[in-house]
Amino acid sequence: MNISLSEKDKILKILHRLTYSSSPSEYDKIYTELSNTAPKSVMSYFNQNWHNIKDQWTVHSMVKDTMGIETNNYLESLNEKLKLIMERRESLMDFLKSYFFWKNNYVTETCRKISKNFLKRDVRDMQDNYQKEYQKYLTEGAFKLLKPEIDSSNWITFESIDDEKKEGRVKYKTSSLNVSIDDCQCKEYNSLHLPCRHIFALHKVHDLENDRDNAESLEDYLNRSIDLNKTNLENISLSTKSKVRGRPKNVDKTVIGQFKAKKKFFMDKSKFQKIELMIKWLKIDKPGMVKNALNNEYLLTSDDFVLETQKVKSSFVDERVDYQLLAPYFELKAFKKLENFIIDMRNNNKWLCPECKTKKKDKMVSIL
Repeated sequence: MNISLSEKDKILKILHRLTYSSSPSEYDKIYTELSNTAPKSVMSYFNQNWHNIKDQWTVHSMVKDTMGIETNNYLESLNEKLKLIMERRESLMDFLKSYFFWKNNYVTETCRKISKNFLKRDVRDMQDNYQKEYQKYLTEGAFKLLKPEIDSSNWITFESIDDEKKEGRVKYKTSSLNVSIDDCQCKEYNSLHLPCRHIFALHKVHDLENDRDNAESLEDYLNRSIDLNKTNLENISLSTKSKVRGRPKNVDKTVIGQFKAKKKFFMDKSKFQKIELMIKWLKIDKPGMVKNALNNEYLLTSDDFVLETQKVKSSFVDERVDYQLLAPYFELKAFKKLENFIIDMRNNNKWLCPECKTKKKDKMVSIL
């Protein structure tokens, strides 16, 4: 386009500001600056390819109904969860099974979050009656977004105010925008469809927060402001109310819906896991030595452990614990000493619960 390097850098900075312009008026202001700076060839290309579709690439045009989402982080999060359960180059049938498995769990988790947002209420008493009134009509999540806007309204100043129409003009970043008691041009209002700090500031100017007789009811105002017809709340399916007692639903599943690894009982463990656990019961405080013994690099001796009732775990009392599995990891003399100690424990340390003492005096009850 026959432009110098310095002109290129200057034009790119202006284009960057155009992309992140906060309102149409700010865009027009920066566009005028670009027209006065860029050569005719650049403006001709820009007007022909980009200016006519500015609603598709300017930030202020893409905030409407986005619920405050301005990045693709949500998509990246979904992609990460999909990759956890889907493998590369898997067959079409396996892919469909994985996808619908993920989709069912994702829908369940989404419904749970929606239910929590509608059913859960903050029981703390609000000091401000104005905020308390909004809290009555909004979900907990919506009120958390609204409360900072109410608090920020104390520092809003207006450039001009029309008392008759109850409208005003306020400075917003590098531009100005129009605001009324139920509408605003700012990004926050267009994104969330909740009253913004500019609307609340105008309410304070006209004393609408205290004088409800001269203003519409709050419920009617929110219905018109949020536009419930667009949100399709009737199509949201809520999960059933959780039981007061009992284990929560899906407590045994991970975030992506897979079952968590359950804790195994002693009898369900593998041979090596049983050996490793029984050596832990001896409470040998030398982990390096135990590791070498389990790797068959060392045989445990009588000096490596202390056989006292207070130190050795009483789980050896159970007849189902096969201590003979430990023989290859001990010297013969040390294993014989351990064997005699365990037999003595089983003969002299029978444990019975109070309920069983009268019924099973001659039978040992397992403590595993």
